[in-house]
Amino acid sequence: IGLWHMDGDWTDASGNGRNGTAYNGAAFSTSSRVGSKAGSFDGADDYVAGGVEYIASAPNTFTIEFWAYPTASRTVTAESNSGSSGTSGQRYAIGPAWGGSTGAGAGISVGTNGISVFEHGDNYMPSLLVHNATLSGWNHIIVAYENKQPKLYLNGQFIKTGLASQRTNVYPSLKFGNIVN
Repeated sequence: IGLWHMDGDWTDASGNGRNGTAYNGAAFSTSSRVGSKAGSFDGADDYVAGGVEYIASAPNTFTIEFWAYPTASRTVTAESNSGSSGTSGQRYAIGPAWGGSTGAGAGISVGTNGISVFEHGDNYMPSLLVHNATLSGWNHIIVAYENKQPKLYLNGQFIKTGLASQRTNVYPSLKFGNIVN
């Protein structure tokens, strides 16, 4: 999905109609690194969401790719494929969508102290991949899920493979910014 901004709404440039609305001050700001504009979120409550929270047609094997410029740290959590460590203290670039009782939406938290991949479902929000490192400036982040297991690439380099999900299906989330519900 490629998003572009117009009058408070974010439009899916891919033509698939997965449009979103900006809330609580989420905006576009000028960025020379990623083109003329980039999404800007305050890390607390700014987000973009639409009627579709995740892409159901892309279960278990998919890629999420974006640029991020972290300005504050995220809460560090332990890697796990159970529990709910992602409910507070995260700076979600991609907010993990709720996937119900057996599924999960994948999300990514990015801070000046690293990157974590979370999944969200009923009584379930663990960090399946945690990479603690100092991040500054613009960072190119790719999380590639293969058969329900995330792999992290940072600035063109493979970093690590996370834990395999215990959910029936994992989906790429379509929630941008710091929102979890």
